[in-house]
Amino acid sequence: MLSRYPLALGALTLLSAWPCAQNFYELDINNVRARFYSHGLIGMNVATSSPEFEVPNGGGAHPLYSAGLWIGGIDPGNSLRLAAMCYEPLGSSDWYPGPLTNDGTASTNTAVQSAYDQVWPLSNADVAVNEAYCDCVDDPNCDPAVQFPGYQMPLWFNTWPAIGDVGAGFDLYQAPFSDHNGNGDYDPAACDAPCGPGDGSLFFIFNDKGGPHQNTQGVPIGIEVQATPFAYDGPSAALAHTVFVQYRIINRSNVTLSDAYISLFTDFDLGCYTDDHVGCDVGRSMWYVYNADDLDESSCGVAPGYGAQPPAFGATILCGAFADAD
Repeated sequence: MLSRYPLALGALTLLSAWPCAQNFYELDINNVRARFYSHGLIGMNVATSSPEFEVPNGGGAHPLYSAGLWIGGIDPGNSLRLAAMCYEPLGSSDWYPGPLTNDGTASTNTAVQSAYDQVWPLSNADVAVNEAYCDCVDDPNCDPAVQFPGYQMPLWFNTWPAIGDVGAGFDLYQAPFSDHNGNGDYDPAACDAPCGPGDGSLFFIFNDKGGPHQNTQGVPIGIEVQATPFAYDGPSAALAHTVFVQYRIINRSNVTLSDAYISLFTDFDLGCYTDDHVGCDVGRSMWYVYNADDLDESSCGVAPGYGAQPPAFGATILCGAFADAD
């Protein structure tokens, strides 16, 4: 069972420096700064319980406190299986970092979870320069020493999680990449490079079988989620305040669920949250938050308000789960 969920969540951005991956990363490309954790939590700072989904970027106010996937359904034994997230840090959630085996057991281990307790950032600017350099190397009429003096491949290309451990039962291909020589392997030294949408993106993998479901006490399903948050930085005001999240959702178990639902838990806090109202637009698959009046108080809790004429903020599902072939 395979599903893809591109979700639009208001706004996002990407960092100009590219350090090694870590267990959370903040996409900071356009007019939004949004935090994503390796086990799927969006927005909340688990260390301080403060919001980290800032719109506009640098303005201090946040429209979202926390978000995360909910997936549930009925198994052949008529029991509910459920994986859900609200505000939980890693170790207190239903979700754990890393992929699951593809043999039907949907298993993992602590070493794999530790290795995938990362969120990998991707700079399309770095990728574009590397692609131009490699094209120059392949072109007998182009001199790389002249066109790209002193160029060196970005070191973060080497840590991109493109290839899985097939011997341990995991899928061969994981994070997407461009295969420069078409040999099916990921080799950055041979001009292969990470690949991602937008003007910058993140990548991480999480699952619901890495341990007990601490949040819901639900029966695990065997779900692997490959997540790609991304954003665009351009002249469009709408895109400048939007972040997209693509979820590739795979049932690695041998259990088929019926009456299954996939959704995104969303705790909106529009600046000062004490007078928030929420609504939905069914026709647009959209849910949103707005202020009760035209003044969002300057401060309440841990985040400042938006002040006069506060904005609205919403999320929408752009594409639902893929249907089975039958």
